[in-house]
Amino acid sequence: MVEQLADPRFTDQAIAAGLRGAFWPARMQALGEGPLTAGFEGAIRIDAAHNEAGARELAKAIKADRLAVEAAGDAPPHTAVIMAMQESKDAGAMLEALKDAADDLIACRLPDSGGQEGGPGANPAHIVAAAGALGMHAMPAGDVTDAIALARAGGADRIWICGSVYLCGAVLKANGETIR
Repeated sequence: MVEQLADPRFTDQAIAAGLRGAFWPARMQALGEGPLTAGFEGAIRIDAAHNEAGARELAKAIKADRLAVEAAGDAPPHTAVIMAMQESKDAGAMLEALKDAADDLIACRLPDSGGQEGGPGANPAHIVAAAGALGMHAMPAGDVTDAIALARAGGADRIWICGSVYLCGAVLKANGETIR
């Protein structure tokens, strides 16, 4: 689009600066200091992956994180993925993409946004059953706060939260963060 506009203000340098400064909320975003991260030595990240393609990219990021930790000479981190999604989404395809990336899968209810498009949240028990059928270690949790506590109690060094933009928004709010 920028090329089609042929506006002289859009130099290669201006485009590069814009791309370097871009921020995509809830895309591999690390949570900052807040109630959800308090006392946790590991990292908690959110990603709005809500389909198979997003889950594949998330799996690549999780695997790259593991490799980076191992390359630094440390043991690979124990990784938990927390997932909540709309019932209309293809949980099986997402889980297939994530099955080799995480040590644990914790499914929780999708927080109600007060009118989210796309329908109700998927039943966490159904997500857990689908994950188990793929050989994943999976368990349910009541909500995302419970899921984080369960991941921490299970020894997770890294927690990745995914499955819905609504879930990511609720996590940011619960951690006292604003979307800029």
